[in-house]
Amino acid sequence: MLTATATLLLTFVLQAPADTSEPPQKPLPDRTNFLIEFQVKRGGIYKVMGWMSNVELQSQYTYRETGTEMTIDSNGKIKSSKKQVIEHIPTRLPGYIYERQVVKDGVPLSAKELEKQDRQYEANITKWEAEREKSQADRKKKSEAADRQFEQSLKKDLDRQKLTPEERKAAEQSARDARKAALSGTVKPSPKMEDSSILQAADFQLVRREEIDGHPVILMTFKPNPNYKGGGNIEKIFQHATGRAWVSEDDYELVKLEADISQAINFGLGLLGKIQPGSRGTFEWRKINNEVWLPYRAEFAAKVRILLVKGLNIREVTEYSDHKKFVVSTEIKVHE
Repeated sequence: MLTATATLLLTFVLQAPADTSEPPQKPLPDRTNFLIEFQVKRGGIYKVMGWMSNVELQSQYTYRETGTEMTIDSNGKIKSSKKQVIEHIPTRLPGYIYERQVVKDGVPLSAKELEKQDRQYEANITKWEAEREKSQADRKKKSEAADRQFEQSLKKDLDRQKLTPEERKAAEQSARDARKAALSGTVKPSPKMEDSSILQAADFQLVRREEIDGHPVILMTFKPNPNYKGGGNIEKIFQHATGRAWVSEDDYELVKLEADISQAINFGLGLLGKIQPGSRGTFEWRKINNEVWLPYRAEFAAKVRILLVKGLNIREVTEYSDHKKFVVSTEIKVHE
């Protein structure tokens, strides 16, 4: 039989409300510092346009891109559909990816067509390789000429100062160190929000922490900045769009972007075409082998008017699969 004290404690426990409150989350990162890391120091939103955060590493991966373009009628039914399949293949030039089309408008390319495509790309990359070597040689030549001019100017300047051998040696080293730092870009002004036209075209706000595919991300919202004018095509889009962006908290990589066109976007002063309000785009990336972010899925649904006459409802879905690290093996055979 329970004592009076035990009965009193049991009654208190049974009547006490359960603590259902969630543990407090740590504060969000500082908005200014986070946006500078994301968009000023890195490519940020430009990833949608194909910007690579790690050219050498991303160029080592091959994957398949399957895109389907559909035309939708006023009742929401598919009028026409075209399917394209492209293989992304690394090449011997870092940053140059061979986009080999294997299916065109739903029809697989023949072996003859693929061979022709391969020959054309080999010719292109050989040309790019030669241009790259020439550019590197030109830069080296200019650099050597600049080095000679610097040394000549430094010698004349030091001769005029009539320094002791010890003072001259210290002055030479100081001048060379300062020039080396300037050429390497180690002496740079602190990055600012104003350095990015994207951050000027749109107002980004940090909302909360979330998780995508096991990776911690920061959810941000964005809306147009009415005081910003100018910029390129992507700035123009952000001047007419609202949406959300998910950014990896570990490495400031864009993981997902949702953009809704809230105002019509004119191209060619509206004479060539117009993207109507209600159009929407979604872009996603995934971290492969826990080392590199690669495209995963993209979808774009647009209401488009072309040449002020033809109105179209277009939906494009692009999926990326078969992400694999491209490994080149070399076999050496010795013959007697």
